[in-house]
Amino acid sequence: MSLTSRRGRWPKQAPRVYIAVDPGVTTGIAIWNRNSPDEVQLHEVGPKATMQIIKPWTPAKAAHIFTERFDIGNETVRVNPPVDSLYLNGWMMLEATPLRYTEIGRGDAKGFTDNKRLRHYGWWQVGSKDHCRDAARVLAYAMAHFDEPWLLDKMESYLEGLT
Repeated sequence: MSLTSRRGRWPKQAPRVYIAVDPGVTTGIAIWNRNSPDEVQLHEVGPKATMQIIKPWTPAKAAHIFTERFDIGNETVRVNPPVDSLYLNGWMMLEATPLRYTEIGRGDAKGFTDNKRLRHYGWWQVGSKDHCRDAARVLAYAMAHFDEPWLLDKMESYLEGLT
């Protein structure tokens, strides 16, 4: 895993608060705070509400935003003009400063954890949409990068349940 991303940089130490974002016209957000490790906040909202949810966390130097990189191709532009997503990523980067903002490759997070694991971690809400789940995958990927003990324990218990 590379320590640098297209924009931003992996922090040198694990943040106290992880803010994971799946940007889009409908945005998924997952927030995990080391002070309340068994709770994760999951949201699926539009860009303006995303800003309202993230804004209170950004002054805290202990918070770090991890977002799925929004790649634009011909199909993206044709199906869903990406203006809101681009503005949102730009706003997050400015709000958090590049020192507390990291973009993660789309395939990295999606390939890292599946729906069964999200349920095991307690990060599955009945009726939650794809965007919440994708944000939760970004969260798991970022936490694993720092060997967060809470996540490692959950991963281990999940694997033990398979045997």
